[in-house]
Amino acid sequence: MGKKVIVAGAGHGGLVAAALLSREGFDVTVFEKQKRMDMGYDWNDCMNPAAFDRLEIPRPADEDLLPFSGMNYLSPDCSRIVFDHRNNKVSSLGERKAILRHLIAFAEQNGAKLRFGVTVGQAVVEENRVVGLETSEGQIACDLLIDACGMDSPVRQSLPESFGILWQFADRDTLYTYRAFYERTNRNRSFPKFTCCFYHNGVPSLDWMITEEDYVDVLITSFGSFNDEIIDAGVEDFRRLHSGIGTKIVRGGQKSKIPVRRTLPVFVADGYAAVGDSAAMVEPLSGSGITRSVEAGAILAQVAAKAQNNFTKADLWEYETLYFEKWLKGILRDDATRMLMLSMTFDQLNAMFLKKVITAKELCGDETPPHDMRNKALGVLSTPGVVSGLLHYSARMNKVDKLCEQFPREYDEKKVRRWANTYARF
Repeated sequence: MGKKVIVAGAGHGGLVAAALLSREGFDVTVFEKQKRMDMGYDWNDCMNPAAFDRLEIPRPADEDLLPFSGMNYLSPDCSRIVFDHRNNKVSSLGERKAILRHLIAFAEQNGAKLRFGVTVGQAVVEENRVVGLETSEGQIACDLLIDACGMDSPVRQSLPESFGILWQFADRDTLYTYRAFYERTNRNRSFPKFTCCFYHNGVPSLDWMITEEDYVDVLITSFGSFNDEIIDAGVEDFRRLHSGIGTKIVRGGQKSKIPVRRTLPVFVADGYAAVGDSAAMVEPLSGSGITRSVEAGAILAQVAAKAQNNFTKADLWEYETLYFEKWLKGILRDDATRMLMLSMTFDQLNAMFLKKVITAKELCGDETPPHDMRNKALGVLSTPGVVSGLLHYSARMNKVDKLCEQFPREYDEKKVRRWANTYARF
């Protein structure tokens, strides 16, 4: 039997890592607090099925994937559509419950053991190394602990400060959400398929309504704080715009929260690696993280399978290296844009959209062509109070390439800590 691996939490990335490490002969057990039948939220989320093909993982069934071709962005006051951005990626909306069932089956088919209804607690640490996990069934020893417990992971929060791994996520890095599918009552009018609004209804947020044949998928959010008044006001304002949103909830109706920030600068230690929301492996502007978590889980399994020194931080650093080589530039650009929007008032951000200072290029992390800069500069100068924020944004964007170049691809403790401090101040 191979070395023992524990996966804490049955998240997307953790399940992929469990399956692939089991395939390589490791003794892998996944501990999940939810019951098997309760796994997954009752809604769908954006993902790229092609990632499964690249990783040679069976993709979810076609009936569990809905087409997703683009989105219409509204100005924050919802007065009009600012632009219609067509997504060039091969993306889909995947059913969360079905995707998790699919990955659970994949893990079990490859030999991983899954234990549902088991609460996980803190990591067991001896001599500055993770050696096990506290659970409701007692303390379980392991050679490698994979943390897939989500943004409020009790495992990550129990790690010693000396590991240099962030314990808590700040309020501004947390998107509180309410998601419900309302019965569609008006089929005589056509509505944009996917309509997204930043700072909707005067609340720092990222809200949407997706019109399907029989229902309207409504997402109401808020950065930092949330209550029923915000939810009710957001839903009613969307009803003002979309007469087909009924009052009957056919699916969902749940609250949750998502980490919307750049990925943690350090997410490995001796005997430990985080994946998915535990390490904030999301797109900072949208919170979408299924595809990134699945790919990260595969990278982790690849690196762990060839570890020579009993899963030391030096061994596992290649996992960070491969992850950041693929996504670091996009993460930094998206996070800079998110922080810019959060720094503005409702009126300021509304002006930035209407004057096309913020467009699809910025929201997708793309570089702004030089010929667009003059019009953007005029828009900024004609909007009171935004110049300093835009200058700060520009300075941050100018640091992206340098910060990417400075990432220590070979593990060195001093270089890693120096880079992590620079990254944290970005």
